Amino acid sequence: MQENLLMSIKTKYTNQIFNGTKIYEFRRKSIGEKNLNKKIYIYSSEEAKEIVGFIIVDKILSGSVNKLLKETEYPDKKAIREYFKDSKECYALHIKETYKFIKPIKINEINFTVPQFYRYISKEEELYKMISKRNIIHKMKLQPKYFDYIKSGTKRIELRLYDEKRKLIKNNDRIIFINDKNHEEKLITHVKAIHRAKTFENLFNNFDISILADSSKTKENLLKELNKFYTQEDQEKYGVIGLEIVTPYVLNSELNKKIIDEIYKTTKEIEKYYSDYKEWFYKKQTIKSDNRKTIYIKKDNQIIAVVNLKKDEKKLCTLYVSKTYRNQGISSILLEEAFKYLETTKPYLTCNQEKENHIKPLMIKYGWKKTNVINEEIFFNGGK
Repeated sequence: MQENLLMSIKTKYTNQIFNGTKIYEFRRKSIGEKNLNKKIYIYSSEEAKEIVGFIIVDKILSGSVNKLLKETEYPDKKAIREYFKDSKECYALHIKETYKFIKPIKINEINFTVPQFYRYISKEEELYKMISKRNIIHKMKLQPKYFDYIKSGTKRIELRLYDEKRKLIKNNDRIIFINDKNHEEKLITHVKAIHRAKTFENLFNNFDISILADSSKTKENLLKELNKFYTQEDQEKYGVIGLEIVTPYVLNSELNKKIIDEIYKTTKEIEKYYSDYKEWFYKKQTIKSDNRKTIYIKKDNQIIAVVNLKKDEKKLCTLYVSKTYRNQGISSILLEEAFKYLETTKPYLTCNQEKENHIKPLMIKYGWKKTNVINEEIFFNGGK
């Protein structure tokens, strides 16, 4: 039986699915129970025209529009009613997990048939080979203690059960670790190597405690803690895995005076185009408020990228990435976080005409539209 589906979803909804703000996909046809808990690759139609990753659906709801809206609590009721207008059958696919490609597959990279609803991908297709090799983004929660070990660089191997979810991990995949106590703080890492063993005790024979956790712990203590989460029976049933990761990027939005000053120092270049940037940043943007948020990324304890946001206007005020780290996907990482906060993938933003070429790839990727030009300032997705 073929297990890989390819489904078309409009870019607007694709972005919402992969940034976690949309957990149901509404359809006039069911994908069938046989396709639950299997990979469904997503073709982002309309603006993006690319295969962006895959989802796992674990449940299919069916019934009238009213029944589905009640069960899913979907906010945009008008859009769903319009979509199901005159439909006898209505379905909602519950999205359990999302796995985004680090680099999407553009439609011009390969010849393939775009499905109107969905189709199976044959193993003989060139497309099948491409999706099989594509590196993806994984998300994992970590207890604060182990989160800090990775953050400080002492823990360079993450230990997990080798279950179905971990079997999806390949070398050079990206793992985003989320602090289980403070979900705003995240570590962005890459998988350097994968080590497998029958049990954690077997795996420990090959490594020193200083890279498994921290030199303040012993292997015996670490093993006891792991055995609380993963029984010996499960270890022997599935096997275990040690994910060797490279030094992480740290993503956060917590501010204090030191961080605020560091951010300003990093982004001071913006004053070339906006002379009042410093005053705005200190007196408006970084004042504690539910309406404003600043998200930043650190590498080797230095701030390398920043995005400033204003929620009531759904505005992306500034996006800055240090020159050394440009064209490495850093802006996309920040934008995914921004979209969650602003609750849109098409924020209102402006850009000096000199910087228009820098923003063009993002315009294409997210379907941003020019809406006005005043003097040397370009307005996107609304505004003046």
